[in-house]
Amino acid sequence: MSPSPGDVETALQDPERRQALWRTGLLDSPAEVEFDRVTRLIRDLLHCEVAVISLVDEDRQFFKSTQGMPEPWCRRRQTPACDSMCQFVIASGAPLLVEDAREVAFLRDKGVVAYMNVVAYLGVPLRAPTGEVIGAVCAVESHPRSWCDADVGWLSDLAEILRTELKLRHEAGHDALTGLANRRQFDAALAVAIAAASSGGPAAGLMTVDLDRFKPINDDYGHAAGDAVLRATADRLVMTAQTSDLAARIGGDEFALLTRRGLDLGELTALANQFHRRLAVPFEVEGHRLRIAASTGVATTAQLTPEAGRAEALMAAADQALYHMKSARRRTV
Repeated sequence: MSPSPGDVETALQDPERRQALWRTGLLDSPAEVEFDRVTRLIRDLLHCEVAVISLVDEDRQFFKSTQGMPEPWCRRRQTPACDSMCQFVIASGAPLLVEDAREVAFLRDKGVVAYMNVVAYLGVPLRAPTGEVIGAVCAVESHPRSWCDADVGWLSDLAEILRTELKLRHEAGHDALTGLANRRQFDAALAVAIAAASSGGPAAGLMTVDLDRFKPINDDYGHAAGDAVLRATADRLVMTAQTSDLAARIGGDEFALLTRRGLDLGELTALANQFHRRLAVPFEVEGHRLRIAASTGVATTAQLTPEAGRAEALMAAADQALYHMKSARRRTV
């Protein structure tokens, strides 16, 4: 039995699943040899025409790696999610075996059948390190084919190899103290966001954060208390973010929030004000009631000239706004 349209929509819109997908940093990312090796193996092992590693967000299917996919789809690298077969793998969390999509009522009208000539399909779930189904590992034919248990086993093993790769990337890309993305992952995500914005996607927005007078907390209460304040600050930054945003610790007491929602400067300023209100609530740390403030700066790719539309320019614009706030606060002390 196929998942109902409501089940599919619920699965695609699930905020935890979408956040897990965003945390991988794979959406809209360039081709990578680790993923291309897997799709080559799929074609060799299953002797299929097309092999795909597909990532599915709430409204589109992104092809992270393909082998054998015809033009123009291998160049476009995406299709609407509603046209895909992978959406049903997302919704069920189980392999989907299709011998002839033209004979399956809930598949025959899908766009991939009509305009990509997908007839036989085998897809298994691709899971994030935390377990959410973020996509599918697929084998495709343009003619009917019966899939066997060995085919499913090969694809499932390769999907698990990819999950291990994502686990290793997660460990390498996250800050051990706060659990936020680290500078390495932040820089990679920022580059992808700016590239997408430069190609006509939504504007990327950035908020940088620098804690004010953090050193006295370490000096007066000890480093354990300082670490607790950093963790609590990270939690409040995450509370301010939406599921598609990336919160990162980019320095000792420096944080950043990256958005790809097309927010303008006014909306980013409102987001920063939300964070300031949350940060104003005192911290309870080892029996002490501590307060800390922060300086923030916001910027968006929409305010940059085309010549300056790089990561360094966006960071510089946000940092300039942050330093302006910090200087203004010092003048009032």
